Amino acid sequence: MIAHTIYKPQLIFWETTKACPLACKHCRAEAIFEPFPGELTTKESFKLLDEIAQFPKPYPVLILTGGDVLMRSDLEPLLKRATELGIKTALSPAVSGRIDASLVAMAKRYGVHSVSLSLDWADAEKQDEFRGKQGVFDESINAIKMFNHAGITLQINTTVFEDNVLELPKILSIISGLGVRVWEIFFLIRIGRGETLMDLSAEKMEEVNNWLFDVNGPNITIRTVESPIFKRIESSRSSGQIYNGGKLYRDLMAITDQKFIRNVTRVQAGHPAGRMRTLFVGHDGNVLINGFIEQPLGNVKNTPLLDICTDNDVLIRLEEPWTFGGKCGYCSYNSVCGGSRARAFTSTGDLFASDPACSYIPERREREVPV
Repeated sequence: MIAHTIYKPQLIFWETTKACPLACKHCRAEAIFEPFPGELTTKESFKLLDEIAQFPKPYPVLILTGGDVLMRSDLEPLLKRATELGIKTALSPAVSGRIDASLVAMAKRYGVHSVSLSLDWADAEKQDEFRGKQGVFDESINAIKMFNHAGITLQINTTVFEDNVLELPKILSIISGLGVRVWEIFFLIRIGRGETLMDLSAEKMEEVNNWLFDVNGPNITIRTVESPIFKRIESSRSSGQIYNGGKLYRDLMAITDQKFIRNVTRVQAGHPAGRMRTLFVGHDGNVLINGFIEQPLGNVKNTPLLDICTDNDVLIRLEEPWTFGGKCGYCSYNSVCGGSRARAFTSTGDLFASDPACSYIPERREREVPV
């Protein structure tokens, strides 16, 4: 009997549509207001949901995103089908007038696990300009209040880059004051419209992630996207390593409300969770490692999702960080970090190259294969 290797994602991000009412400056896609040709039909979408339910339980969590997921006219039937199949769902909508009482009621009705909204500036004018729509800051605050009042778990996403990095402490104060308890920081990947923005240097990413460690506590849970060095910093700092910080770190600390800064001497050493296994299903059915890596693994229109995830050489190697190139391959933290594959790919064209945004210099060691 032949043994097969199945890559089972913990999270599946489904770009349900590219249509979106916003024109965000960092987005990997161009602004469009109508669906692209080839978008998965309702029938094809039902088939995708059925295939997600073919994974061993617990099924991957399905995050319905876009574009703007609220521009799918069949959103309610999709949520209903996912609920019937026992698939846990989350919504990541663009902030618009479509976020209303009927949407909140729908989310409650079908047991939507969480909703994520974006806030990148503490200043209303700059947030509106960044998201390409006047009034989006106020609409975002109102949406946060609406979902919180309904008891739906809310996550705020913030894209960080050179121009807005000092906004982070201010955003933390705003969302914490609104009762938000989960904050996800997206470190810019310069593709699409994001090519016009300047990302942080490796040294500044180190400083920002250390600041995030210092405010990641009982008031709010912080996660990072495309900056897995946070796991390495979390591991080393929790084990007692002292961080002295540079100018950006000191500037961030100087404008941070002291109530958010935890007593790091009391942080118990632990073992951070390993790297999150994810997949991205594009609007057209292409299956990607994530939305920043335009290297399709297959397409659900002609190949079942479970088949795409079975004995796939690329996905198998993702689970073997000791085979990565450069220092990522021999770093002692590669089992919890492994570097940003999206940044490696967009910077070098090599999916398994070393992450150029990491300033850490690991001790050179033999590449040991775990037993």
